[in-house]
Amino acid sequence: MVLGSQPERPYAAMSYCWGPVPTTTNMTVDDRRVRVPESAVSALRKVTREQTGELIWIDAICINQEDVAEKGRQVGMMKDIYTHASEVRIWLGELEDDVAVSAIESAKRIHDQCVQAMNGLQDLAIHLYGHQGGGFKYSDAPLPDGCDWEALRALYSLP
Repeated sequence: MVLGSQPERPYAAMSYCWGPVPTTTNMTVDDRRVRVPESAVSALRKVTREQTGELIWIDAICINQEDVAEKGRQVGMMKDIYTHASEVRIWLGELEDDVAVSAIESAKRIHDQCVQAMNGLQDLAIHLYGHQGGGFKYSDAPLPDGCDWEALRALYSLP
């Protein structure tokens, strides 16, 4: 893929968790066998739309992991790769769908409360450091109702 101001064809960029010690497996991509981390295969199976012909950029496949020089060049291009993608898909790992949805909804409730407490983030520095910059200021506001703390724990416990 050559990056310019606009890619020739829209693509989705995939960001995923490699895991502590990535175990690899073989998969077929464009009629050739490649060795990729199992977490990449799980991510692709979970968040790609089958039989659509869509392009996916994922580092485990698009970067020759055996070539240190290529990896260095590609890492330098990551900002552009993700910026030019028509969408970025993120895979953190396996969670039951209802647990993942509940965790994201709970995180959004907490985020919304923080944004409201900080005047749309305009008062972020004051909220974090106080009026005189004297250090982190904890909020006395209660946590929002309806948060699924077990789902959040499960989400943040992923590797």
